[in-house]
Amino acid sequence: MTTTFAQLSPSLLVESKTNARKRYNPKTLTELAESIKTIGVLQALLVRPLPGHRVAETSSNGVKPTHEIVAGHRRYRAANIAGLADLPVMIRHITDEEMYKSQSVENLHREGLSELDEGEGYADWMEATGIKAEGIAKEIERSVRYVYDRLRLIKLQPETKAALQDGLIDVSRALLLAPVHDPKLQIKALEYAATVPAGQNQSGQPSVRDLAIWLRQNVMLDLARAPFQIAAANLVPLAGSCKSCPKRTGADPDMFSHVDGADICTDPPCYNLKCEAHLAELQHQADKRHLRLVYGPEAKAICYEKSSTLNGYSPLSQVRNDLAAPFTGKRLDHLLSPSPTVPIPGAVLIENPYTRELIAAIPTAEAEAALIAKGLVKVMSPAGPDIKADKAKGKKDVEADIAKLKARTDSDIDTRYGDQLEAAVVKAIVETDNDEAAYLLSGSFLRTVYQDEFGYTAGREALGLLGLADKRVDQLTDADVFKFITVFLSQGDRSALEALAKDNGVHLGRLREDAKEHVKAKVAAQIAALKASAKTITPKSPLAQPPATPLAHAEVDAKPKTAKPKAKAKLSAKQAQLGIAEAMQGIEAPPADGA
Repeated sequence: MTTTFAQLSPSLLVESKTNARKRYNPKTLTELAESIKTIGVLQALLVRPLPGHRVAETSSNGVKPTHEIVAGHRRYRAANIAGLADLPVMIRHITDEEMYKSQSVENLHREGLSELDEGEGYADWMEATGIKAEGIAKEIERSVRYVYDRLRLIKLQPETKAALQDGLIDVSRALLLAPVHDPKLQIKALEYAATVPAGQNQSGQPSVRDLAIWLRQNVMLDLARAPFQIAAANLVPLAGSCKSCPKRTGADPDMFSHVDGADICTDPPCYNLKCEAHLAELQHQADKRHLRLVYGPEAKAICYEKSSTLNGYSPLSQVRNDLAAPFTGKRLDHLLSPSPTVPIPGAVLIENPYTRELIAAIPTAEAEAALIAKGLVKVMSPAGPDIKADKAKGKKDVEADIAKLKARTDSDIDTRYGDQLEAAVVKAIVETDNDEAAYLLSGSFLRTVYQDEFGYTAGREALGLLGLADKRVDQLTDADVFKFITVFLSQGDRSALEALAKDNGVHLGRLREDAKEHVKAKVAAQIAALKASAKTITPKSPLAQPPATPLAHAEVDAKPKTAKPKAKAKLSAKQAQLGIAEAMQGIEAPPADGA
């Protein structure tokens, strides 16, 4: 490719429409102009002969530009401010596609170009030449995700774009907001993302992780938990099936790479519309059958995920083979109502939240009470044996048995709640992202577990080590709870302490060396004392006196042989040598860990 160098008047140049840089900082532009006044333009602008289709558009007041700027738009503007008569340029004959590539590659190495400008440049390149994101990534030597991230930013709402340009949010937060298609919801999410508590700097705004969690809880909707069939195309005809919706994250994994999961709805208004349509259809079905509708959390407390049985309810389709003729083998609804058009008191229509099946049912206690009142079954005692019908008691016995059944039902509901609670928590833990698993051990969870296990005031030693001896566990902050539990669990456990040391940058080898030096110095002092004692021992001299300090391994015979006091036996040289040898073995033995 031939390159010609020349000096051209700024009036002969025109800016390219494809330049990615759309926004210029007035302050830095003025600073560049001052520099150009002093030392001139040090790097030549890259230009190409003006394309024919731009001649008419750029000619005015008798001035006809001859060249189009490919790279160097900021230098061109600063030179105009500085009033330069001509500019150094490199003239090349390049195509539109080559120009897009040159501008994009050059912009990657320029400071001050915003990610938003970069994304708009890639979008123009794709529209003008038909190149795909994968092709752009190859040309600029970046990943495909890098290009998609920049393209995602241009879909932001104007308010969010302005916040990004003004530095109220960074690119990481902007990318999380981009998939929120509904304008009002995106603005609501922006308000949360850009919030900075009073008295704090910009770093006090919600973290990227906090924003992601907030979006999952308030904007991004998990279709696996949708109350309607996501594959249904006619629930809301204009919306169609969720499976084919472009606003479902799985429809475009590259564009939704920052969202975890393929079946996440990014259009809450549409989702809510489908929920309303589904509920209206359920209500219609319940009204036709004269039943009360039970769905959502209430239905979840009744239905089991892996069983067709119901908690505290009996399906109206249940066949009763425990009755006497001629009622045996009949369905429960036929036994309780003389006609399908006659409502059954207490009967409901339950939507199974796991299978979406509609189940007509009645509380078991009420069903049994109704059958007892009709004289169709014998009243069973909770203890097991039959209670013979006592006509004298009549209604009083029936009411007592109903009360027993209801009491047992409440107990069953509580048991069911406990089972469901545990299952729901385990499911939530399993579905937690691996990089967020450490946050499952929250301060409130650890505080509750510790108090249940040890009480409020246990662990006084650990609290004292932390300078919190005047506190109870329930009075600690979450941060103090983490520290307290860590100290409490590690006390006296060498393996746990070493693991904590490694995690927190403690130098184990240095600690081992310090311990070794301390013990060696102590034993060396003891050996010196032993040697000094050995030199003063003279067993044959009757005037020899015992040493002033007792020595290790010295055997002293304190029992006198006669009534007259006699000097005690002294430590022999052989005994002193044995003591020294034992002490030396303690020093020379290698540590257990081979240090």
